[in-house]
Amino acid sequence: MKVTYSIDFHIPMKEIANSRDYPVETDHTLTVRELLALLAERFSSVRLLMGFGGGKKPPLAVLVKGRLLELDDPIPDGAQIKLIGAVAGG
Repeated sequence: MKVTYSIDFHIPMKEIANSRDYPVETDHTLTVRELLALLAERFSSVRLLMGFGGGKKPPLAVLVKGRLLELDDPIPDGAQIKLIGAVAGG
C-alpha cells in the first residue's frame, strides 16, 4: 500500500524551487523520525538541521493539522506536513 504525504518546508531549501506541497510517497506509514531521516538523505538543508537534534525532540517543529508531533509519532496517510525551523530574533 502506498502512503503519500505533502510537505511544506518553512526552512531555507536550496535544492528545490518550490518549498510548498513537496510530494513524498512511501511503502508504509512513517514516524516523524523516519520522515526526517528520509528528508535528510535527500536535502542538505534538512541534514544540517538534523545535526542539532538530540533526545526526544525533533530538531525542527513537525506539524500536522496544527498539532506538534514528537519523533516517534506516526504520520497518517495523506497528511499535509509543515516543517518549521527555529527562528531567532529580538
